[in-house]
Amino acid sequence: VTRLLLWLDFYLFAVRDIFLVLTNFLFAFGTWCILWSCLKSINQNKAAPRDLSLIGAVLGAWLVLWSQDINFTWGFQNHVRAAQFFPLLSFVLLSRAAQNGPRALLLFGGAIALGIVSAGTMANGALALVFMAVWAMILRMRLWQVAMLALLGTLVLYLYTSDLKTPPGHTTLVE
Repeated sequence: VTRLLLWLDFYLFAVRDIFLVLTNFLFAFGTWCILWSCLKSINQNKAAPRDLSLIGAVLGAWLVLWSQDINFTWGFQNHVRAAQFFPLLSFVLLSRAAQNGPRALLLFGGAIALGIVSAGTMANGALALVFMAVWAMILRMRLWQVAMLALLGTLVLYLYTSDLKTPPGHTTLVE
């Protein structure tokens, strides 16, 4: 995912970093939108709108905390934000698919697609589908859905680590 963004910046925007910095902020805003949606869904009019807005503002402030300035202003750091955004969205879609509404299969497919995309962010994204299989068991989803997530998660993890080279002086993943 981030290589694609770097490629777009290189070929379409002449490596000006403006595009990459913008994507950093878009990923942070997207993450806030996901968290805000979940907060509203959980709240269901239990808290006053003013309190809910305050919590949303705090979430937004945390996502753009000043100590994270390098993750915003260095264009090639978009993998940090993407590694939050894609797995989080895949878990939210999986949770909504577990509710067995009219779009459950579409949401499940979207969760799988974003779980695969998560592997293209950072190493922790390669584990997204494996953890989604565990989450699907907790949500008591159908056996075929859990099995599909587990198989895809194993396949993605295998593909991610199949040509992984460890730096000199470090042990391998198996060791």
